[in-house]
Amino acid sequence: IKYCYSKLYMVVQKKEPEQKGKDEEQTGEFHQDRSTKRTAEYYNSIAEGYEELHKEEQEKKLTIIKQRLQVTPKDKLLDVGCGTGVTSQFDCNVTGADPARKLIEKARKKTKEQEKNEELKFPRTWVIAPAEKLPLEDNSFDVVISVTAIQNFEDLEQGLKEIRRVGKSSEQGGRYVL
Repeated sequence: IKYCYSKLYMVVQKKEPEQKGKDEEQTGEFHQDRSTKRTAEYYNSIAEGYEELHKEEQEKKLTIIKQRLQVTPKDKLLDVGCGTGVTSQFDCNVTGADPARKLIEKARKKTKEQEKNEELKFPRTWVIAPAEKLPLEDNSFDVVISVTAIQNFEDLEQGLKEIRRVGKSSEQGGRYVL
């Protein structure tokens, strides 16, 4: 485990992130390669039963993360590979990103229900995007998490570079959970 952590850390720290083009930032659109499209299609196909399959496991992991990760109401948190938003339940401003449109639609629907019932204290934003091409500003998140998702990154190194690009540095108080 120590070796794997060191290897991931080295990949994230290897190079400075590349800058996005202006059009890409403004539209938030991305081009899906075949592999990313296949992954998104798979998760779109199981969207209806997604939480039945994964919710219990993800909630257990979320409990462990919350015990160890100090998140404040002032923090901005990004959940990469957020699915339906099960792992995005933090008391702060949360943005969730996932390439599967139907999972994001379910997350948006749950958010609307929470807002309607006045259960939501902090803003939620949902973005359809793969980890490798996040349409988000550099250094804009205090916390970046990716729970049970990195195995689905089509390009692990690029996904980690993007996570590093949008997250704040440790000197700025940035925290990461993968």
